[in-house]
Amino acid sequence: MKLRILDNSIRLRLSKSEVDLLDEKGELSADTPLPSSNFKYSLECVESSFQIQHSSEGLKIQVPKDIVSSWANSNRVGFRHTFELEDGSKTSLLVEKDFKCLTDASESDQSDFYEHPYAKTATKDE
Repeated sequence: MKLRILDNSIRLRLSKSEVDLLDEKGELSADTPLPSSNFKYSLECVESSFQIQHSSEGLKIQVPKDIVSSWANSNRVGFRHTFELEDGSKTSLLVEKDFKCLTDASESDQSDFYEHPYAKTATKDE
């Protein structure tokens, strides 16, 4: 699970196996070791509405299970939600399926990523 935070937006990208695991088990978590502690983040399915929590234990994002199940079992790329904060500001959440790169510039293993919808199939003219 990849996490990207930019200003007032949070974006999570999940591989095929992570989407399946979230749909089946209802939870995904990851942590990044830092010098003084680990930064932990998780995505969890709940019966209620979208929630987001940040504490010394990390970042916990809760999403409705029915939205995850519908997304996981479709061709939809992702889903989004906007959190309205007490001070009137907003934070947006985007959860997406992770696609293989269109160029072969990356040396990371992408075998568990989704096929990119813009990938061209090479065909030979005979």
